[in-house]
Amino acid sequence: GRHLVLVGHRCVRRDGVAYVSAPVRTDAQGRVSIEIPLGDIETTWQVALVGLPDEGRPAMSTVDIPVTVALSSKVNAGVSWTDGDQAEALIQVRNRTDKDLDAELAFATRGPLSLVKGESKKRVKVDKQGVATVRVGLIASGRGQGVLDVVTTAPGAPEDKLSYSIEVR
Repeated sequence: GRHLVLVGHRCVRRDGVAYVSAPVRTDAQGRVSIEIPLGDIETTWQVALVGLPDEGRPAMSTVDIPVTVALSSKVNAGVSWTDGDQAEALIQVRNRTDKDLDAELAFATRGPLSLVKGESKKRVKVDKQGVATVRVGLIASGRGQGVLDVVTTAPGAPEDKLSYSIEVR
């Protein structure tokens, strides 16, 4: 009979595909199960499936898979700073649960970025299904790739970790 061979893709970079599965042959009923490891960031992943029948022409389809988490943070600080800059990064904390959350954010820096004194931790109340904004002071000194690491926690919600890169020139 005719069986399809499927290949899964996950596009995560501007320059191409980040994951390609090994070809998988369908079972006698024409079904297949494919596991595709999604990244740990909140985004919409596009998965492309290519069907290659034993007889016939190839077919392709895509599906978008949105990934959300109960508690997450997103940094807005620009992509490049100048040596000597001192400014605040804005962190949006999103609560997708049906309960108000008291979130704690822990900050650390790497490379030519450092935290303004006393800025290593912040607390914020985030309403259910809401967003709150936290500001954290940063200083750029030197040149190269700086990183702001943010760990967001709250009772009853999974921990959220992110690393945000800033080029310091």
